[in-house]
Amino acid sequence: MLKKLLILMAMIMLVSFTGCGKDDEFAKQKDSGSDMQFLERETEDMVDCLWFIWEVAANTNMNPIILKHSDENAIFECTVDKGHFVFTGYVNGKRYVEYFKSLVLKSGDGLPFPIGPDDGSCCQPYPDGVHRCGIDGFVWWPYEIGPYPGPSLDREIRQAFVEIVLKIDNNIIGYAVVEIYSADEYGHEFMARVLKSALFPKIDGEYQNVTQEYVKTIIQRIKNK
Repeated sequence: MLKKLLILMAMIMLVSFTGCGKDDEFAKQKDSGSDMQFLERETEDMVDCLWFIWEVAANTNMNPIILKHSDENAIFECTVDKGHFVFTGYVNGKRYVEYFKSLVLKSGDGLPFPIGPDDGSCCQPYPDGVHRCGIDGFVWWPYEIGPYPGPSLDREIRQAFVEIVLKIDNNIIGYAVVEIYSADEYGHEFMARVLKSALFPKIDGEYQNVTQEYVKTIIQRIKNK
């Protein structure tokens, strides 16, 4: 009888421990006062602002904000409210620049940023000494479309927000908010920090059917803090 009782208690404990999975994790989010409708986990691996800096004294700076995900099918949908994402390079010895308010980048793909003449020496060395001609991410400049021909430096910009939505096969699997901010009162130097970066894990092997409207609401709330 005692043996049967011990076996029964062991089975109850096993069920209790195995039941403390994602559903329990989601319940803890709710108990903490969060009004999250979907299970999410913060991550530090998706967005890297380590290399980013923009300086008015060298406004051709190409230090990027880097985006990363292990699944090659993942795409990053990026938008910025102030300033522009920038593509610059050389064609037939002539420099050109393109400006974007939104970008769609594939994981591990990024945008090419050749910044020198077409002689094989177009790569800029990063602080780690490695030369790269392409990046997995984007470059931002405080340029806006103004009364002058083409975009020009907007000296009124002191802060910008980059909204990033991560998708696989049209399923939203994560999001991030990056703040680009002036490091001085004059807007002569900008740096960046990640306000939040999170992933929506699968539950029972299935995506969570997160909506664009839900993510937009969460991102706006982060920006308003």
